[in-house]
Amino acid sequence: MLVVTANWAIADGTVLGAPAPGMIRSFFRALRRAAWRAGFQRDGRYAPVPTIQIVLAGDTFDGLTSFAWHGDLRPWQGGPRVRAVAEHVAFKATRRGSRFLAGLVKLQRDGLAVPRADIRGRPMVGATCQAAVRVICLVGDRDRMLHDLWCTTVAGRYGIPIGTEWSSEAVTIRHGAECDPLCGIPDLHVMPDLPGQGRVPTLAESLAVDLLVDFARRLRGAGVPRAVAVAVTRRLAAARPFQMPQAIAECHEPVFRTVWQRSVQHWHAQAHATVPESVAPFDAVDALAAWMEAASIPDPAGPRPALVAATDSLRPRVPRHRSDPRLVVLGHAPARKDLDTRVESTCGLCLGLPRRQTEPPVAALVLPDAGSRQAGWLAENTWELDSPQTIHVAPSGMMFNEPGIVDAA
Repeated sequence: MLVVTANWAIADGTVLGAPAPGMIRSFFRALRRAAWRAGFQRDGRYAPVPTIQIVLAGDTFDGLTSFAWHGDLRPWQGGPRVRAVAEHVAFKATRRGSRFLAGLVKLQRDGLAVPRADIRGRPMVGATCQAAVRVICLVGDRDRMLHDLWCTTVAGRYGIPIGTEWSSEAVTIRHGAECDPLCGIPDLHVMPDLPGQGRVPTLAESLAVDLLVDFARRLRGAGVPRAVAVAVTRRLAAARPFQMPQAIAECHEPVFRTVWQRSVQHWHAQAHATVPESVAPFDAVDALAAWMEAASIPDPAGPRPALVAATDSLRPRVPRHRSDPRLVVLGHAPARKDLDTRVESTCGLCLGLPRRQTEPPVAALVLPDAGSRQAGWLAENTWELDSPQTIHVAPSGMMFNEPGIVDAA
């Protein structure tokens, strides 16, 4: 059985922390039930699943949303000071995510108990066997710190490999940030950052550090109660960048819009001082700043059509690419329900952040095995995005001809 999940975004606790304990418990309950259901064959007979592959498809951690990045310190800069801060953020984030990580490590060490089968191919009540569990962690655009030596050492201690892609003969899984114009030039996402060498930020990194973190800091300074500030910031962090102004517009207190406008102005100035990389043929910084300001102010007419058109060109675009027959699963690209839900008609599944605020920010899907092209959502209370038989499908495909393989089933 193959389980793919992404975007847990476990931060260091200064701005945001780990997902709620209830969501973590729900995930493991849903995983256990999925393993039991996966044992039933097409003919109705039951056989316990022998192995379970759990692939964390990027952004398991969030190394950007932290108050540690202040003054002249930014995660995309080089040098020992930045490296030390990045390691500290990584250490605190792993501590915050200890409940989730401990559950994964325990599964990998002990396996997952599933019912045994009797001679008639039926599950036996009270008799179990252990399905072997293998956990693989892929790097996303918000947790590049996973390539750091400290994180790699810790992950190796528990036998959890870290890489950029997982592949079998039928499935390829990666984070897929290369399909998002806000995440910069695709080639930057196939190799880790070189230690000690700085670079310019991507638009997504710049927005996270100089807009979202600045907004959280200003809320604290404005006297907004910590619990309220955390709730609003968490909602913004769980939204895609283009959804953040709408979340601010829905806040009834004027202080949120005032602080937001100041943070947008701050980000605009910072982004002009250190221009983020962009593949857009226009000034993406000015367009995004205008969008962030206009969309946060309630207006029946909405933002200008020209501004909408400019920002639309900066949204994720996952191109079709049929030369690789494997099913491609992307953790970054947003799931879409308005496309054909037959896997055979496209070549990919997307687990990205939901397009509606009413949906949970974390998604997971299950394939009966690594050679299957049939998938279903891992559903358990807050995990249920849709009916269990429905999957979100988007056209997608390989962006590179020679993907790096972390592990092959």
